[in-house]
Amino acid sequence: VFGAVGAVSPSVGFARGALMDYLERARFVGGRIYMDVGTHEGRPRARDPLHLRHKPREYVGMVRDARDLLVRKGYREGPDLLYVEEEGAVHNEAAWADRLPQLLRFLLG
Repeated sequence: VFGAVGAVSPSVGFARGALMDYLERARFVGGRIYMDVGTHEGRPRARDPLHLRHKPREYVGMVRDARDLLVRKGYREGPDLLYVEEEGAVHNEAAWADRLPQLLRFLLG
């Protein structure tokens, strides 16, 4: 149904990795996938009483694992898949806004 995916700061670790399990089982379908993450995403916040957030290295590692899984599925970095890892970026609207033009250029080309 969809020919493009824009996964901005994706939460690939939610529901005990359900998304990764789904991607593992899913068959390859053509299309373009944009995926990005900031290297400072996942920092715990004082107002998060459950402290459920992952440490940045863990969060970025999970997003990299998702990218690697997509590559193993057959998506080619460049024509099919654009992975952006922004050094120092955090999980917020300002960081996403900075990356939005690149996402749109890739997906809408």
